[in-house]
Amino acid sequence: MHYIYISGAIPDGLNDALGWSVAGNKFSINMARAIDGLTGGSLSFISTAALPESIDASVLEIWQGKPLLIAKRGKRFLFSELKLRRSIKKLLRHISTDHKGEEIAVIIENSPFAAATASSTLKKRLGLRLYSITIDTPFTRAFSASSIAGKINKTLFNLGNRALKKFDGIISFTEDVKEDLRIDIPFCPFLIGMEEKDIPEKLMPINAGHNAVYAGTLIYYNGIKELVGAYSMLGEDYKLDIYGYGPLEDFVKESAEKYPNISFKGRFSPGDTKQILSKYDLLINPRLIDSSIENYTFPSKLIDYMLSGKSVISSAFKTLPDEYKEFIYIFEDMTPEKMASDIRILYSDTLEARQKKATVAVEYLKKHQTYKKQAEKILEFIKK
Repeated sequence: MHYIYISGAIPDGLNDALGWSVAGNKFSINMARAIDGLTGGSLSFISTAALPESIDASVLEIWQGKPLLIAKRGKRFLFSELKLRRSIKKLLRHISTDHKGEEIAVIIENSPFAAATASSTLKKRLGLRLYSITIDTPFTRAFSASSIAGKINKTLFNLGNRALKKFDGIISFTEDVKEDLRIDIPFCPFLIGMEEKDIPEKLMPINAGHNAVYAGTLIYYNGIKELVGAYSMLGEDYKLDIYGYGPLEDFVKESAEKYPNISFKGRFSPGDTKQILSKYDLLINPRLIDSSIENYTFPSKLIDYMLSGKSVISSAFKTLPDEYKEFIYIFEDMTPEKMASDIRILYSDTLEARQKKATVAVEYLKKHQTYKKQAEKILEFIKK
């Protein structure tokens, strides 16, 4: 069987140079590379990224030795999507011809209009098997559809979702996405993966200080205002450093000026994540429980947090695996008052108990959550 992976990812180095989002790009490459490795290199990678015209896409490799196939877009919004759809169909036909006689499984991240409708249109003609890894926030009430562009966006989104009905399976955090998307197709449970090289050989001891960090996007659903509110109540003995950027950046800067125990550290390079997290004794994930996105999100920073071997406290967001509650601390409620109380309770635990939780967390990730483990699960699902 030959596999085709479709996402908006581009080579890591180019992604960094363009200043594009890191987490999603990293996921796409690592997931596809794991599948490629398990199938003896039998994977083609199609990117839907809108690259600047100055870049020669014909020479790009998504990772060393793996050609990157770029689906071309038009210059204007709606025409761009239609041209992208035609380009994807052309690439699918070309790959199908090159692998004549083989079964072909197409794996698409989410259900974007161009990729989902192009592949579903060719499903019968080319004998394609279609699968969606649905792990991103869908078009929800959080987005306005009042403008013309908004209405077009919503229409394209709905057409992409409708195409899912022709797919052979959906891969996601929870089976509840099927009800949300109004589809009835086979389901495969999924977790965000990690690279085996990121597993620490030895954990550093947890310090007895009260130094905490949040590192991630500064946006409402990440609980930034609630976190700042909690630390405004905790007082100067409890320190919080905040790294990141986003719509709430000015709010964080103002809060750092107002409260002496809160500092804003600005943006950070993904390559510095491990070094940054190592400086703290508590890592905080205050993701809000938002019904409009809860079935589709899993904060990848939580994996980085656990791999650091430090104490981690998180909200009990819907897609949080039950097993995690054995080795991370949980916010019982996402009000600033209760969050402050839960942080005090965490620090009252013994260092020995906190260290044990951190050790169990790393062992769990090593056993269950590498990209290779997730790829094995996906391939088994596809082959059934």
